[in-house]
Amino acid sequence: MVVVHKLDRFARNRRLAFDAFHRLGTAGVGFVSIAENMDYSTPAGQFMLTMLVGMAQFYSDNLSFETKKGKHERKAQGLHNGLLPFGVTAEPSGLPVLDRVARACDVATRREVVPGDGLVSAFELAAAGKTDREIARALTAAGYRTSGNRGANPFTKDTVRVILRNRFYVGELPDGNGGWVPGKHGALIDPALFERAQRARDINRKRPRRAGGRRSPWGCPAWQHARSVARASSFTAVLMAAAGLAAPAERKAMGATNLPIRGRGRGSSSPVPGWVCGARGGTGAIRYRLAPPP
Repeated sequence: MVVVHKLDRFARNRRLAFDAFHRLGTAGVGFVSIAENMDYSTPAGQFMLTMLVGMAQFYSDNLSFETKKGKHERKAQGLHNGLLPFGVTAEPSGLPVLDRVARACDVATRREVVPGDGLVSAFELAAAGKTDREIARALTAAGYRTSGNRGANPFTKDTVRVILRNRFYVGELPDGNGGWVPGKHGALIDPALFERAQRARDINRKRPRRAGGRRSPWGCPAWQHARSVARASSFTAVLMAAAGLAAPAERKAMGATNLPIRGRGRGSSSPVPGWVCGARGGTGAIRYRLAPPP
């Protein structure tokens, strides 16, 4: 038996409610609502059940409608909705301002942790070309923590990215369609600093993540060493020696050792850190790494 305080505590959606009642009835499970106190197994009870479920959904839908209307009105007045982002607090009039109140103190350096200063520092680091991950580490090391309904947590590159892209700090509010509209609170961060940070982040995103050819087997020092010490007349012999297809004596002459490459897939790493020989899984895989140059 399922016992609830009120029917609208059980469900406020007609489809979900009737589906749940059908499954309970099929399984032979009873349903009791203490506030309504009626028998839902009778035709009259079924009729009242339908009416009460409909009223519960109407209440939920109307509450959502009125909430959205209130938020739209606040936005039209240039006022923010919801939680304030990191480094911002509300003054007595309700307008957002930089949070200049010390939230903690670093005992070792006797430096106060002021969220507003941390916000400015994050944009200055971004304008200087620091990555989101580097900024997150710097803020966390300085004693700053995130704000919001998820508690005070160390910063990550994801939380820093949200902060640096938020145009709320330059006096704007989201319009609900992916754009921004002017807000009543004005700029909290120097707009010029904000734009410099965006340009620096664009440069960081376009910067290559890895040097070209590092994971290519043809640029691997082991392969180059094999070619330099090869006694064979063709490069095919070098490949055979590296792949373990040549005789042991030939592999020794070529500089190969019988140490299997760890990992699977293209560009697997060898047991020696820093050595990549481009191993491939499956038939014909390179099963031997080449000894480093003497």
